[in-house]
Amino acid sequence: MRYLSIIVLFFSVSHSCVIAQERVDQFTRFLEQTNHETISDRVSLVEAERILAEQDWGIHMHAHYQERWGDGFIEDDIEQSMSQRIYRVGVDWDILKSGYMASRLKAKELASKVRIEELNESKRAKESLYVYRFALLADLFEHESRELLLERIGILEDQNSHFIRLREDGHVLPETVIRIEQRLEEVTLRYASSRAYSDSFSSIFQDQGPEYRSFRIGDAPRYYLDLTGAQETLSNDPQRMEEIRLQQHIIEQKHHLANQVSLNASLDYNRAHRFDNRNRDFASVRVSLKVPLSPKRNATRNWERQSISNLQQLVMEEQLNAKKELLMLYSAYVYKQKQFVTLEKDLELVQERIRVDIVQRTSISEGEPIARPLLLHDDAVAIRLEMLELKKQLLQDLLRMDRMLHVPITHFLEAIHTDGSSEPAEPGIAVLKQQR
Repeated sequence: MRYLSIIVLFFSVSHSCVIAQERVDQFTRFLEQTNHETISDRVSLVEAERILAEQDWGIHMHAHYQERWGDGFIEDDIEQSMSQRIYRVGVDWDILKSGYMASRLKAKELASKVRIEELNESKRAKESLYVYRFALLADLFEHESRELLLERIGILEDQNSHFIRLREDGHVLPETVIRIEQRLEEVTLRYASSRAYSDSFSSIFQDQGPEYRSFRIGDAPRYYLDLTGAQETLSNDPQRMEEIRLQQHIIEQKHHLANQVSLNASLDYNRAHRFDNRNRDFASVRVSLKVPLSPKRNATRNWERQSISNLQQLVMEEQLNAKKELLMLYSAYVYKQKQFVTLEKDLELVQERIRVDIVQRTSISEGEPIARPLLLHDDAVAIRLEMLELKKQLLQDLLRMDRMLHVPITHFLEAIHTDGSSEPAEPGIAVLKQQR
């Protein structure tokens, strides 16, 4: 029996080393397989508004009719003072403020906002994808954990039946059976809650693709993370830099001269019916200019400089806070790596105790009842369950860090093999597109 256990253990370790290379890219493939696209109407809405502004030429048609009674009207226009009835039809063109140039400027501003909305849509899609993957990892964990929970339930039920009979025969104390029943109830409750989570996941996300089921958390390797490389990318996010540049452009256009000065031109056709019955038809052209005299140009420039300065300061604060958050996530990640190694050693100790216990039991007379519960097997499965839980948390921490980076986190990972060696996690594979 002892030699059989050693052979099984040796085979397990050897098999793990052989398939380590195959597992290196499992997390990368998982990210690929869970990549979906989303469609939003927000960009289309802003684009439609931009087209409306671009098609506004500032041209308006107007019509005028005037009827007069009696005498004694004195007006600047002698023609009007001698006319009983006047018809006027024409076209107005607002060239600057509230007109052609203002519409062109607004169209450019909206074009910038369209691009900003596209960048924001990319962020929202990545955030949505992060939530989905985070929950999916938990669901995959629940599926795998139920296998171990069923194994524990089988072990505990066998032990419980055996020691109930021993208690009835007076060979063991009731507290031994109570401890077994306590474990059994805890595991049964956890199994039920695991099923409830999977049902809730399927209901909320309505996942239709089974391809991600090929990814098993228990088979995935652990990863070293290149923290320095990951932090460097936080200082050079091209999408964020583009968004800031577009916002600066919007600020600079907000108080453009074309939005301050009014320039209007009109062309009219006039028909006047005079009191002496001598009618007259004529055309007229009118140009008007209105320039604000308030001394706010310097204040406007100061506002623009301050606004741009605030944007740049905001970017610096965002980068610093992101680096701090990434460092905290990394610290938690490393601590969990340490916990995982501790659990690996705990499992080795329990497996050794199982081997010793088997040897001791074989030396006991067959007629003598076994008065000690075989809970070491349950302890071993419980540790494997904790290791699975910890590995899920490690992968979820990687997802948290990936959400902060504009470069896929797989570029900064090295898979830890069973023998302690490491290997890059294939950054060349297409992973983590920005949309779900």
